Amino acid sequence: MELPIPRDADIAAIVFFLSLLSLFIPSSAEAQEAHLRLVEESTGFAVEQLQARGYLLALNPTDTPYSDGEILEALSSVEIARLSSTERYWFDLLESDISSLTSSNGNAIMGIRARSGLRASNNGRLDQQRYLSDDSGIVWPYVLIQPRFSLGGFAAAIGVRHDVFYEEDPDGIDTALRLFLRAEDAYIRYEADWFSANIGRFQRHWGAFSSESTILSANPRSYDQFGFTLGGGRFRLRSLLGELDSITADGEFTGTAGADSTAAGNERRYIAAHRLDWRPNRDITITAFQSVLYSGPNANLSLKYINPLLPVLVSLDNTPKNDENNGFAGFSVWFRHQKMVIFLQATVDDVDILNRKEPSSFGLVGSLTFSDIVGSTTIKVGATAIGSRTFNTEQTEGQYIYLLRGLATQFSDYVSFFSEVNIFAFGLLKGLTITPRIDFLWQGEQDIRNPFPTSKEADTILSGTVERTVRPALRFRYEPSRLFFVAGDIGVNTIQNADHVPGDSRTKILGLLEIGVRLSTEKLFKLGF
Repeated sequence: MELPIPRDADIAAIVFFLSLLSLFIPSSAEAQEAHLRLVEESTGFAVEQLQARGYLLALNPTDTPYSDGEILEALSSVEIARLSSTERYWFDLLESDISSLTSSNGNAIMGIRARSGLRASNNGRLDQQRYLSDDSGIVWPYVLIQPRFSLGGFAAAIGVRHDVFYEEDPDGIDTALRLFLRAEDAYIRYEADWFSANIGRFQRHWGAFSSESTILSANPRSYDQFGFTLGGGRFRLRSLLGELDSITADGEFTGTAGADSTAAGNERRYIAAHRLDWRPNRDITITAFQSVLYSGPNANLSLKYINPLLPVLVSLDNTPKNDENNGFAGFSVWFRHQKMVIFLQATVDDVDILNRKEPSSFGLVGSLTFSDIVGSTTIKVGATAIGSRTFNTEQTEGQYIYLLRGLATQFSDYVSFFSEVNIFAFGLLKGLTITPRIDFLWQGEQDIRNPFPTSKEADTILSGTVERTVRPALRFRYEPSRLFFVAGDIGVNTIQNADHVPGDSRTKILGLLEIGVRLSTEKLFKLGF
């Protein structure tokens, strides 16, 4: 009789194998700091703005988070004398948060980082484009504390976040039951020139930083995963396998395995995702990606799905089919020419080629950016279109969500468009960005979390009574240094067919204010006597 291998042993075996492999791969002198940078606004925005102007192009513009070592290596290639005062601000902002210490000769780096602040809004969502009618006047404080350790190419972190929004999130399940605390950004990593491996809990975003992603995004809560990266430069392969929340056998997402779920049984859910990047030069990044959410009462670590070279489109439903699954495939292109950046990403969920009776399921995101056309500014326009049945499936456990938050976009069945001008008013006040913006949103009646609609219940996109929102707004962000920032967003939402009720029109002034501080300290620590 063959004994089953425990799940923990499966994961431990793979981590051991990757760690063993890493011992034979030399690490570079410049990639000593393997810690991950949080997918946060200031870091991502600074990198995005510098890349649009031709700097830091060694960093993949559609794959975050970056490690400190990757950012440090990219910064070291910049000719500082060529930077404008605005570009120098972003450069200094990134450099100031990277440790100048290196671990060598038996010395390790130990430290702690902390971030605290609060967000206040008269809308129940952080997304001010989508009005939530039953909430107003809400304040959400948060604190993130992260002790860190690194030695050579290895890094480890223990992250704990207190966030009141976790309990009051109108779109997701409460993830922090004790004192609003949740473990986040906790991991063990190894990084070398052509290889990295990790196991931990953190967020990924596969797409341009300030654009939505149709495959993996920072929208859901961070989930437990392990993965590896091979290659660099012109070609790179990244793979990950993540453990998601289970669903009760009778189709309920509860986030817990209490008596209510164990009585009915549950379906275990996992996600496997892979991407292959080709960069013929630093101004072009072409990516092919695929993702599978698979599930079942006995679902486990799957060699089939962790194989990055197994094509999803031709393998999902072949025999043997041991699990239910929901597969996605697509591509993205990031292209820069002088002062212009073009980004396009497309994901296919389902296309009925043979019968042509079912609506297609797809996701499209695109943006066009111009830098410094008029003064020190960035002009950007973008659009998103998500099909009515995209990220949904007949098996409820296959819905592309984690704790009710979308693994890609939070919603489906919508078309949106935006236009904005980022004005870098650093001459007026260092670190001040003012952004006039206008959003247009057309939202159909379907949703990722709804029961899967039939062909008659849903059009390809914009089903039923379409809710239409127009929102002119003014945003600002003041960040004089890495220690402190304040950001705001105030706009007027004009809504037609509110809540999909024909003729119901509303006009609401919605705003969001965030204030935050960051602190960090690190020291060299001798391991030997």
